[in-house]
Amino acid sequence: MNIVLYNTNSPRNKVNKNLVQVASITGESNESIGSINASFTLSKDYINDVKNSNYLFSGITNRYYYIRNYEIKNQTIKIFVREDVLMTLKTGLLSQKCTISRNENIANSYLYDNAYQLKTYNIVCTRAFPHGLTNNSIILMTIG
Repeated sequence: MNIVLYNTNSPRNKVNKNLVQVASITGESNESIGSINASFTLSKDYINDVKNSNYLFSGITNRYYYIRNYEIKNQTIKIFVREDVLMTLKTGLLSQKCTISRNENIANSYLYDNAYQLKTYNIVCTRAFPHGLTNNSIILMTIG
């Protein structure tokens, strides 16, 4: 089994995370692997690497995990992790062709978005015409 320990400062809701590799560990056993939560048991020799990392990739599951906690017991380190679904499914997510109705930076008033606030301001502007409107030949239209 191959475990790669990383450190990341990327937000949890970012798909492509910036990862800095701390250590690559081979030949270690895993404790339990669930659908979202898992735990891995490592030798105590890797304590400094575990302390300096907050992210993990497991080669046996091909999944990325956030390190939630760890405990030292009987000359081993037990790491408790939670899966990062965005990074694990990154290839499939980024290959999707879809319409995005919400963006954190750009708003589109033509798409329905209950969090996008439309603001209107009442501005009254008066202009004097050089000639009065005395016949039906002049049509005044305003849009604003």
